[in-house]
Amino acid sequence: MLLAGLVIWAVYRFEIRPPSGWSIPMPAPVYIEGLMATTSRVSVGSPTFLMGQRLTEGRWYYFLVVFILKTPLPTLIIVLLSFVSISKRRLSRSEWPLWTAAGVYLVASIRNPLNLGYRHLLPIMPFLWVSLPDTFR
Repeated sequence: MLLAGLVIWAVYRFEIRPPSGWSIPMPAPVYIEGLMATTSRVSVGSPTFLMGQRLTEGRWYYFLVVFILKTPLPTLIIVLLSFVSISKRRLSRSEWPLWTAAGVYLVASIRNPLNLGYRHLLPIMPFLWVSLPDTFR
């Protein structure tokens, strides 16, 4: 942690000053201000537009709807066929980590009250593509 803090401080050119609203000088004050802004945004929420509604707080189904609406149709078809293929057989030991990582990330996204858009689902895509059965690659 000390090394990580030193690297962050170096990136911010070893600046020391009080962050906005503080009286105590700190290293990397701009980084600290960014962390505080991010924390407040997560706790307050972010305005979102979903299916004709303007939302001020997150919905659990937001990322599921966004995934279905914004993922290209051929990709959705291939992922659906992959699920069908997997349901007919057992997952191999090498496939479990891929599907688990994608599932954990999707569940974490669904539980997140901050609905920021489709780009937050993009980390799932490599896991889905790598885990496709050989017939779809």
